[in-house]
Amino acid sequence: MTERNKTEKQLTVQINKSNCSLETKERKQKFDEARAKGIEDKYQEYRSQWSENPKNQVVSGYPLNVDVELSTACNLRCPMCPMHSESAVNKVQQKKFMDVNLFKKIVDELTANNVPALRLNYRGESTLHPQFEELVKYAKEKGIIDLNMTCNGSRFIDNDQFIEDVIPYMDWITFSVDGIYETFESVRKPLKFHKIVEMIKQIQEFKKKNNLVRPVIKIQSCWPKIKDTYEEYYNIFSEIADSVDFGIEREDTPGWSDNFEMENNYVCSKPYQSLIITVDGRAIPCCVDQNISFEVGDANNQSIKEIWTESKMQLLRRSFDNKNYIKLCRDCVMLRKHAEPEELTIGGRKVYVSTEYKRKND
Repeated sequence: MTERNKTEKQLTVQINKSNCSLETKERKQKFDEARAKGIEDKYQEYRSQWSENPKNQVVSGYPLNVDVELSTACNLRCPMCPMHSESAVNKVQQKKFMDVNLFKKIVDELTANNVPALRLNYRGESTLHPQFEELVKYAKEKGIIDLNMTCNGSRFIDNDQFIEDVIPYMDWITFSVDGIYETFESVRKPLKFHKIVEMIKQIQEFKKKNNLVRPVIKIQSCWPKIKDTYEEYYNIFSEIADSVDFGIEREDTPGWSDNFEMENNYVCSKPYQSLIITVDGRAIPCCVDQNISFEVGDANNQSIKEIWTESKMQLLRRSFDNKNYIKLCRDCVMLRKHAEPEELTIGGRKVYVSTEYKRKND
């Protein structure tokens, strides 16, 4: 590994900044132990690098994780999803599913070079890929130690065969569950809230029956959808899932810096952790870039190593040194300061989380 020159300034590096947890310390520990079960040494090394590489501005030979966009199609139309904006729809390629050979090319390179994590995630619903079951099996059997995804859960509902074909190969699944009851059903039409709850229970029953520790199951909502019901939300899902979290809803509006305070000397963790490969093979540095405004390579004709270590990714990393941010970063919510933590009460337990970004003159 090579280490970039550090300045004497105090860097602000926040890992997983946009994710907030409603969990207890004990459940967080249990969640991590389940993720590491049977692969403790490899997992510890991977998670240590995940935290330390950004803090020390260390660029490893490969990313620690690659997000692969299997699909740009989705069977829902959630109102907060950036993919429903006119600019995003116009720029999404007509090709809706990643070519199987491209996926296998990516996996082969990652596993040959001990890249630990592969996330099936980006703009569309990955589980809609017609060869989804084949692809997760291929990635896991090739040697990915942390195969994970974020999905809406629709394909698991009332689908015993899909559960049987997919669950044994996954290490971590995040289900996006925005709100409870009517709120959820107004956001994630046509899904029904009780069906989501039943589906998660069924997955946990399948795991128990087959003596599976993983996949761990995380439930996540955007904060505005649970801000008035967060305790009930937690109580429902903590009984059937391994972790209950939320994210601050994004408002990627040009000129936001006129209204919000910016982080001092902020260094984004993403360019030291992960890379995204889109459905047609284009490489981008982070999931905020829904319109693919900053393309850093092409996995069809480049290796992941070339993309990760060559000029455009280097330019992105250097841009944080003197606050000479590219436009993608200037408009990103990660540069906003979190507001002061709020005190939430769950079953008499106090949880301190920041649910907003800090506005100027607050």
